[in-house]
Amino acid sequence: MPTANEILLDAALRHAIGVNQYAAGEAGRVKDLLEKADQELVVQLRTSLGKVKGGRLQKRLRTKALLADMNVLRKTVMADYRTTVRDKLYDLSAIEATREVKLLDGAVPVEFSFAAADAGLLRATVTSDPFHGQLLKDWFSALSSVDQRRLKQAVQLGIAEGESIDAIVRRVAGTRANGYTDGVLAMTRRNAESVVRTAVLHVSNAARQQVWTANSDVVELIVWVSTLDGRTTPICRSRDGKVTTLDGSPVPAGYMALVPAGARPPAHYNCRSTTVGMFSGLGLLGKRPVVVDTRTPRKRTVDFRREARNTGKSIQQVRREWSDANVGQVPAKTTYQEFLTRQSAGFQDSVLGKAKGKLFRDGGLTVDHFVNDIGKELTLDQLRVIEPEAFVRAGL
Repeated sequence: MPTANEILLDAALRHAIGVNQYAAGEAGRVKDLLEKADQELVVQLRTSLGKVKGGRLQKRLRTKALLADMNVLRKTVMADYRTTVRDKLYDLSAIEATREVKLLDGAVPVEFSFAAADAGLLRATVTSDPFHGQLLKDWFSALSSVDQRRLKQAVQLGIAEGESIDAIVRRVAGTRANGYTDGVLAMTRRNAESVVRTAVLHVSNAARQQVWTANSDVVELIVWVSTLDGRTTPICRSRDGKVTTLDGSPVPAGYMALVPAGARPPAHYNCRSTTVGMFSGLGLLGKRPVVVDTRTPRKRTVDFRREARNTGKSIQQVRREWSDANVGQVPAKTTYQEFLTRQSAGFQDSVLGKAKGKLFRDGGLTVDHFVNDIGKELTLDQLRVIEPEAFVRAGL
């Protein structure tokens, strides 16, 4: 019979797959929206480029007008993108919070009244909670600015070089042979998709943490869980399975601490990691309205005291045994270190690189050694300074 925390972890991991699928779907919708706008831009660009003729002054004025019209169109497009994504994220924050309460309720071995997350705080996770270093509005603003700058440069360069209208359009929209993925508009689409994917993961994790915070008397620990495959980044490999506390207190003995303690996914663009809140068994036996089987809190306490007298155990020990049997500790899981150790040397080299793969197998270095305290991957030269003996053991 699985414990509550094992049930919770399994459910959270299944849900993480669904979140990544949802993110991919939203990214696809954004791509469709931008592709339609790109087609309209190409039509306008062809028409406007046909008017860029005459003397130097006339060409300059018409080019300026072309760029102004193009900027207006792109600002409108990016505003639509921003509104669409933001509204979807508002909905997602509420859905994720509601689902997390249901997940907790389904895993806990007692009848428990879980608190819902504050609606205002959930909306704030979308607009006021930074992810990967910036607020959502800043990601939108940067994407829009870069989009306009690329388009301006592409058009001005084509005109200055005396290129044909078709050549300038190809520079902007890309070529049919490459599926229109080699133009400057494709760069914007790719960046926009990455922002959506990353924002979805951020809102999912942040909304669920709002629920854990609202129930901090029973949710004690947060576990970082990374996707285990060859595309997992160094920072996520190093954080996989690490634990932090919800209130910032030291991690209990027996757990590997997450560093920094406040780190949360996304750790990078297109991050697929997630976090899982874990129950404190003794918290479930606290003062909030709880019923174990059909017992009232008072009856439960009486039963624990009777069991303590009959067995010669302390009441604290009886409570802890109930907790261990029904709630459990943070489940043992496959960390990236264990996962990678079981793989072939070829796979290890494909993930780490040949030299680091040899350091991993023969030099005694774990995946944690390949990143610094902020999760940035170390170079071989940096590793040689920090871990010279590992290079000797590995024969490098």
